[in-house]
Amino acid sequence: MPGIAEHTTVGTIVALDNQQWSIEDDAGRTVFVPLQQFTEATNLKIGDRVEIQPIAQGTVLRPFNWTIIRKLK
Repeated sequence: MPGIAEHTTVGTIVALDNQQWSIEDDAGRTVFVPLQQFTEATNLKIGDRVEIQPIAQGTVLRPFNWTIIRKLK
């Protein structure tokens, strides 16, 4: 819930397909981030480690989408 709790996780970019990044988090789950939907991260490539967080999507079937917060060094 925005303003009450924030959740971020770390993952590795494993693919770029259909204008979206595929990111596998450290628990082995794959999430997808639209190519143009990220904040601070630029010059991303496959193999980069990134911090991601869910953002409210507004529908019952897909309540969250993901965004890349930053590229890790």
